[in-house]
Amino acid sequence: MKVCVDCGKDISNRGRSAKRCLDCVNIRDRLTAKKRTIIVAKGNSEKNAKKLNSFKNIAHTLQGSSCIVCGWSINSLINGGCVVHHIIPVSEGGKSDPKTNAAVLCPNCHAYAHNGLLTIRGLKLAAQKATQEKIRINAKIIDFVRSRETM
Repeated sequence: MKVCVDCGKDISNRGRSAKRCLDCVNIRDRLTAKKRTIIVAKGNSEKNAKKLNSFKNIAHTLQGSSCIVCGWSINSLINGGCVVHHIIPVSEGGKSDPKTNAAVLCPNCHAYAHNGLLTIRGLKLAAQKATQEKIRINAKIIDFVRSRETM
């Protein structure tokens, strides 16, 4: 019996070269199409797309991968979890600086932010707190690794 590499469903009826069930193929296609659509829809050049990805990566590195408001997180294997939100939109004069103008939010909190239910001040405070917590955790990891090296 042949099984899907992602979910383990029986795929013996899909043909020799199939590795995934139709559900998993559709999910992967939707996620990659969504990423391409976002880049094209915003009129981003390849250079700007790289900047955008760098902005997201730095924000996730500083604040972690969980929502800074509610703490929601999703398996990192699935792209489609938390997003990086500009606290002050670039169109309104906000800088594209992940240290001062980024908030990692779940889809629900991201919608709340766009609908004005989360304040700019509240998002800035939550982002600072998340960054400080991430720094504290990283310091503990570094101390632990250094203590193991001296043994």
